[in-house]
Amino acid sequence: MIVKTWTAVEVRALRVAALRMTREQLADVLGWGASTIQKWEHGATRSISGDRADALDKTLADLTPVQLERFTDALTEARATQGVHPGVTVATLAAEEEDDDMRRRTFGTLAVAAAATTLAPAARIGRADVARLEAISAQLESDLQRQGGAALVDGAVAALDYGLALVDGATFDGTTGRALMSAVGNLATQTGWLAYDADRHGLARRCFTEALSLAGTVDDDWLTANACLTAALQPVALARNGIGSASRALPLVARAADAMRRQAPSRIHALIATREAAAYGVMGDADGFGRAISTAWRELDRAELYEPVDDCPQWLRFVTPQEIRGHEARGCADVGRSRAALGLYEVAITEHASPSNAANMGAWAASARAQIGDLDGALAQALPVLKQLESAVTSPRTLKALTPVREALRAVPAAADFCARFDALDARGSVSA
Repeated sequence: MIVKTWTAVEVRALRVAALRMTREQLADVLGWGASTIQKWEHGATRSISGDRADALDKTLADLTPVQLERFTDALTEARATQGVHPGVTVATLAAEEEDDDMRRRTFGTLAVAAAATTLAPAARIGRADVARLEAISAQLESDLQRQGGAALVDGAVAALDYGLALVDGATFDGTTGRALMSAVGNLATQTGWLAYDADRHGLARRCFTEALSLAGTVDDDWLTANACLTAALQPVALARNGIGSASRALPLVARAADAMRRQAPSRIHALIATREAAAYGVMGDADGFGRAISTAWRELDRAELYEPVDDCPQWLRFVTPQEIRGHEARGCADVGRSRAALGLYEVAITEHASPSNAANMGAWAASARAQIGDLDGALAQALPVLKQLESAVTSPRTLKALTPVREALRAVPAAADFCARFDALDARGSVSA
């Protein structure tokens, strides 16, 4: 493959996707400084030429076939996301979505993202521009809680591309720059979570990598913790499905813990312990899981005494007893304590939750019933979840949680309709919009 012009997109694809290197490692290979690599990836140099392009050409030519395939796939996806919603207007969106209740719920996010991408990134920006990005993140979070992530990803990517364009090309003072990079980093984390929920794992990894890069640039400990703890979910989920290693989550959790080590009792410490428990559970380490989940409950108890929920960042407010109970149930199932898991799920599903979280919890509860052989109960619990996935919640992640139910009911005549509907959703990625 020949790259005619090296830009930030090609350099990121080479380093992150193909070589899986840090900036320092790639700098050693190319013979240039790590700060130079960072400037290339952030677009400070719009196109790379001369000796530097020659060094990149040589590195590209030396890729193995597998590395070259990863490079090509990353380029294809990156270029596709750059063109999301190029000609969308508010009027067009309104006309198309007038009679579609599902799409009407995402209109606010998509319209904001589409409007954002029309702004000139080279302009001088201020706090209002940062507030716009923060509002997009908040809207995405609100929409996610109602309907899941699959229908929101493309709008989030459009907004993230706009934010990165501001970071790379706008003019701003030091204070605004720090706030901007933190806002874009949080948007990258949010977009990564949506991509993870939508089963687009390559995009999710790239978003998390971007978030951590921005966190390091501005030395933002809270962004570091948010990005690490969100990213840690991905290897755990992949390992639970037999296609990854949960061990990859532990360094991310440790990095978050290091960033937050000076924080007073807070939900952040409960979340750190919960992520650690999830990793140990999937690894089959019952003792490690037990210690970590006990720490999570202890830290949550302390947080509820010393930290009013309104005082913690918006992205931490989901850390509730139900959240920890759900992870404890999953961990119990992972280490072979299926009946204990079911008992925890039965409590969790009675607690208040957003539609997307309720669907996800119901799916896991149904799977727990299938695991202990209660097929009638599994079917009864899975059917409402399936209906939500067909009509309101767009989450391939939740559909995957129902897979054990589908497998257990394969030969049950009474479940034929459920199995057919599950397969139809699986074929189209459980996206109902």
